[in-house]
Amino acid sequence: MVAVGFYDSGSKFLNVDSQGKISEVGHFLAPGTETSADYWITPNIVYAVDYARGIDILCVQNNDGSGCPATPGTSLSEPPPLAALIVFATVLLVMAPRVARQRRSRA
Repeated sequence: MVAVGFYDSGSKFLNVDSQGKISEVGHFLAPGTETSADYWITPNIVYAVDYARGIDILCVQNNDGSGCPATPGTSLSEPPPLAALIVFATVLLVMAPRVARQRRSRA
């Protein structure tokens, strides 16, 4: 499965079969979204980096419904520190120029 950011169309989860056929198997679309990239952190956790919303943390269920907490507030295992650091650094690199431009345009 591939997770892809489609800006104002949110995050899409795509399956690619052995013949190369691509089909959408899931999606996440929040109001006002501008998702630029999705990063797999664990086999079931995706960080969706969004220009408007920051980071959305998505839990992807397996076909049998397993892989995500059954109720809100159930803790998940900690993401690998290196993966979390890579996502954080990417967000900084993507967002810093935009914030700087906005500040300059206000001055």
